[in-house]
Order: sequence, then structure tokens, then C-alpha cells
Amino acid sequence: MVSPVIYEQYYDGAFMVSEANGHRSRDLGDLNNSTASDILYEGGLVVAQQGAGIVSAAHGTNTGNGTIGSLSVLQGAEFGTYTLTATSATEFNVVAPSGDLIGEATVGTAFADQVGFTLTAGSTAFVAGDSFTLDVTQQMDIWESWTGGAITGAMGILYNRVWVEAGTSKKVTIVTRACEVNLSELQWDPAVTSSASVATLQAQALAALATMGVIAR
Repeated sequence: MVSPVIYEQYYDGAFMVSEANGHRSRDLGDLNNSTASDILYEGGLVVAQQGAGIVSAAHGTNTGNGTIGSLSVLQGAEFGTYTLTATSATEFNVVAPSGDLIGEATVGTAFADQVGFTLTAGSTAFVAGDSFTLDVTQQMDIWESWTGGAITGAMGILYNRVWVEAGTSKKVTIVTRACEVNLSELQWDPAVTSSASVATLQAQALAALATMGVIAR
């Protein structure tokens, strides 16, 4: 009897040689599958930033029933949660994910510093302590090359294996800074590995990662 051949998948983070203390080398983001097919993405896959997403939420105990809209992510935005807290019926302090106060938003006036939004008064006025959150996330896709529509340069490595259905996205962990990775265990888009310029494309990606402190050995 012939023994079956069993293929073992990479463990989560198996491509990593070393990383910074705690989870400082890792970030969260949304991995987009813009194709018409479900895809199983392997840990160690080189990914690119495809922009940033932003969603809002009102605190469940708000007295005022006003709304927030016209959301946008601006230059210099941090990834994470921004907190908007009312100091009066018409003014809100805006605090970035870092904890820094970045400005004061006025109801009915567009705010534009790292994030863009407009608060609109409702039938019941806001009171001090009412709040909203804005979650800014990295939008990612497989890295192919320096060009290709909205896809930018390589910006990270997928930490673990994940299944993403066609036309959807999924929250994932990516490695983006201060670490060493095993070059032989990195995964690449087939568009890269099948290219006649595969060595050049991979060198471009690795150079981009190196600028962020992700060193392939």
C-alpha cells in the first residue's frame, strides 16, 4: 500500500524571521477580492495599498439625533479610530487614533484635517458628551507591479492564510514594519511569477518593503 502524500500549509506568520516587540510590526486592513472568483490567499503574500476606507458610527447613548456624512480620507490620515466628542450643541473635538486632538468640528461646516466629514443637526440638538467614531482602514489587494489602476507600490505582507469570496473584502493582519522575513517563503501574485520580468518586479517590491523596515533575507 502506497502512503498518501500530505501537503502541510504554512503556519500563520511562518515567513517571519523576527519582529518588533509586541505587535508593533503588524497592522490591520481590508483585503479586497475584486475578481469574480473566490480566492484562498496564502500567508506571506505581498500586498499593495488600494486606498483607504472610512465608516462612521454614532454612540448609542447620544441625546442629539443629528448625523454625520460626506466622509473622506485625506492626506496624512492615520489608520484606526477617530473620536468626535461634543463640547456643546454645535462644536465637537476631533481626536486621532494616536490620541492627539487635531481640531474642532462645527455642526453644519465641513471638517478637513486627516479625515473629511460634515456634521448635520437633527430635530434634537446635540449635548456635551455626544459622540461619533470614524474608523479608517487600509484597503489592500495583491501586489502586481508599480502600475495597474489604483494599485500602488508594495506595502506589506499578509500574515496568515485567508479565504475571501468574490467581490468582497475581509479584515486581515498585515506585516508592515520593523521585521525580517524569509524571502523563500514569500508568496506572489501569478501575474508576477509568470512575468518575463519576474526578478525585476520582485526586486521592486522588496525595495519598497525595505524602505518601511521589512527586510527579506
